[in-house]
Amino acid sequence: MKIAYLSYNLMHSIANGGVGRKIRSTIQAWNEAGHTARWFLTTSAEVSGENITAFRFGLGQRGLRREIDRSRQLGHMLQAVADFQPDVVYMRSGIYTYPLHRLFRIAPVVQELNTLDVIEYRMRGIFHFGVHRLTRDYVYGHAAGFLAVSHEIGEHPSNTRYGKPIQVLTNGIDLRQYEPLPAPHNPAPRLAYIGVPDNPWQGLDKLFWLAEACPDFEFDLIGSAPEHFVGQSVPSNVHLHGFLDRSAYQPILARADVGIGTLALHRKGMEEASPLKVREYLAYGIPVLLAYDDTDLRSCGLEFIQKIPNTEDNLRTHLSDIREFALGMQGKRVDRKAIFPLLDKCSKEQIRLDFLSHIAANGKGKLA
Repeated sequence: MKIAYLSYNLMHSIANGGVGRKIRSTIQAWNEAGHTARWFLTTSAEVSGENITAFRFGLGQRGLRREIDRSRQLGHMLQAVADFQPDVVYMRSGIYTYPLHRLFRIAPVVQELNTLDVIEYRMRGIFHFGVHRLTRDYVYGHAAGFLAVSHEIGEHPSNTRYGKPIQVLTNGIDLRQYEPLPAPHNPAPRLAYIGVPDNPWQGLDKLFWLAEACPDFEFDLIGSAPEHFVGQSVPSNVHLHGFLDRSAYQPILARADVGIGTLALHRKGMEEASPLKVREYLAYGIPVLLAYDDTDLRSCGLEFIQKIPNTEDNLRTHLSDIREFALGMQGKRVDRKAIFPLLDKCSKEQIRLDFLSHIAANGKGKLA
């Protein structure tokens, strides 16, 4: 198959962060499996590499000019996709941007569902929510199939109502690209968190509370910088490192006794997820604190995973459990043999490819 992996309007932290690495490794896996795959994207970042066609928007522009340039670059990208002549398009979900509708004239489109968008876009403000609600039926209605990263998303009425084939496949990680990090020897527990500050479901406010409640612990935040918290009080045991690429933040993770997952998924009405950051913690051998139901880890019963409820007061009501876990994980690392069959990307990609092959052969969703 010829597969076009399409994503648009990606900011720097997404295109060159965990999502970008996930897409690159997916493209590599598809090509290694004998297919011809290429990543097409519009982005504000500088992105280059093998099997990548990127179009940058908004260079030195703001406001309406920037939005017009987004549309212009998306048009150029869609032409490049058409010239590629794919058998199927795999598209990462996003808010409609003109002229995205042209995509459905090129090839059958499988849309990745990675959030409950009807809830998340409401949290992003009335403009984004309004545009999304006005255009959602067209975009989702003309997709040939959906690939959902959790059962909760795949089974949600907002997605099943379109009557499309739905495949559930969690996020995986290529464990071959990660060498386990040696266990640190910290005098007190050190906890790390990867996440951006502008999404309330990340729960950074909760993390700050935890830092104040555990003044003897140290916290490293990757993706959050001091300028994100101007006018706010940041606990003295919280270290803000800003956005870093993997080579820059690996030494920070090497010092961590525990990696922290998303702390407030309930704020966007979700209970289940499979975030990349948790897979990266585990790939490096770092024990994890989870505050939601991880699809791959829900019944593994492993000692290096601490689960707390997905509630607003979860840290307050389980503070003693968190402290005990962090203290107990000092100087320990995860057994990779235990997580390999749960998280490894290679076996997951064959499931995705089988679904794409089915959609490509069926062909529904392509406009005349």
